[in-house]
Amino acid sequence: MRRLDILKTIQLAVFMVLAVFTTFRLLLDNEMSRQFATNPSMRFTGMLLWAVLGISFLFIFLDFSLFSRHKTEFANLKTALSTDPLSHVANRNGCDEIIERYTDKELPEGFAAVMLVLSNIRDTNDKFGRAAGNRSIQEFSVMISTACTELGFVGRNGGNKFLAFFEKSEEVDGKDKARLFIDRINTRVDAYNEDGSNPPLKYAYGVSTWKQIEKKDIYSLITCADNALMEKFD
Repeated sequence: MRRLDILKTIQLAVFMVLAVFTTFRLLLDNEMSRQFATNPSMRFTGMLLWAVLGISFLFIFLDFSLFSRHKTEFANLKTALSTDPLSHVANRNGCDEIIERYTDKELPEGFAAVMLVLSNIRDTNDKFGRAAGNRSIQEFSVMISTACTELGFVGRNGGNKFLAFFEKSEEVDGKDKARLFIDRINTRVDAYNEDGSNPPLKYAYGVSTWKQIEKKDIYSLITCADNALMEKFD
């Protein structure tokens, strides 16, 4: 897609350069201008060539416009396929895209992952109905999405589970990114629960860092975070 975009841009630019060059060539060449003004055959040929140039420019411009629109539609489709319709954060496909990016390669130093689960979603569904459970997922998704702003990636990994990744999890405001992410979520969840007008949110999490895993690959990092999460329920 990017190569085709570049090709179309070059095509339009070359046409514009040739059109400008031929115009100046005609204006600056006195003999050619005289022939064009006095010779009907020359004038007809010139007008025909300009008509061809104009029609060619029109088709190139329309082609470029259609290509730009299709490119935008493709980007929107890709975003839709990677976005969870309920939570409006990245879905499993979005998570898989991040995972595939690091598959079969060693993770860079400082990489971290956080596995989260909305642990009381079943109780919320039983007591308040599935619609209330869906709202809880939506509210929690907004919290973790805003908490992750300028830190890393977070997506819904299916059901009530979420997965976050942080590159170069160096300290921000005196804390590493994963820790800062959790602190931001705690603040938002506490404020939400104190309001008391909605079913409470309860969640658990597991954190894994580059230093904790022996094999420096993405799957080991995710497994480590998942095991840390499961320990919360033992």
